[in-house]
Amino acid sequence: MLTYCHDGSFEGLLSAFAEALASGRPADCEFLPATTKAPGSLFGSRTVPRRAEVAADLLQSLERAGGDQVPRTLTQAYLSELPGCESALFEYCVLTLERRECVDGWLAHRAVARVLEAVRRVGRETHRFQGLLRFMETEPGVFYAPFAPDHHIILPLSRYFAGRLRDQQWLIHDRRRDLAVYWDGQALQPACVEPEPGHAGSLPALSTHEKTVQQLWRTYHGHIAIATRANPRLQRHFMPRRYWPYLTEMQPV
Repeated sequence: MLTYCHDGSFEGLLSAFAEALASGRPADCEFLPATTKAPGSLFGSRTVPRRAEVAADLLQSLERAGGDQVPRTLTQAYLSELPGCESALFEYCVLTLERRECVDGWLAHRAVARVLEAVRRVGRETHRFQGLLRFMETEPGVFYAPFAPDHHIILPLSRYFAGRLRDQQWLIHDRRRDLAVYWDGQALQPACVEPEPGHAGSLPALSTHEKTVQQLWRTYHGHIAIATRANPRLQRHFMPRRYWPYLTEMQPV
């Protein structure tokens, strides 16, 4: 088995796919990010550099073979970051190029089913955070929204809010991956987040108005709760605990 090592980016993965297809050994290979532990000496490995033009050519070939749905499926499945998803994506590409059609309906095929499950997970979490993400006003007047998603959904989520909050400046921060996207009112751009001075890992300095609103909301949330009807298990079912650190009402009053 030959292992293709790539830089972990979408273009890098597609570059590795293109090299594997060109080698004529599509059924006997696997794909790993360069940061992953290298395979043993019994298996061969090859490091593939990221080549944007090669990745674009492969995407165009896939689109010609299966239609414009194929690039969308590939992109969303890649964002899932599920372990071992690269091999299923490669098999999905091979099927598309061989059959000259979109194979998204091949639900009985193991690789296709795995790719579509990754797409569903990404779409489900993106939709969840479209209603769950909380924006907080910082001292500079920029609205800040931290979260820690299971999947790499910051870009599709940012595109959604670019349409919903076009007249505000805001920044969405994926704290799990330490990535941020800033909307300046005109375009999306990558950004870095500076924590409050002297508090590494904390939130940026919030405005006085924001602190007051958060305190009022926590107080209100605490007063409307009916202690005799508390059901922590049901609460965790509808709002998993991993989301609590970014919900204002779940912080102590």
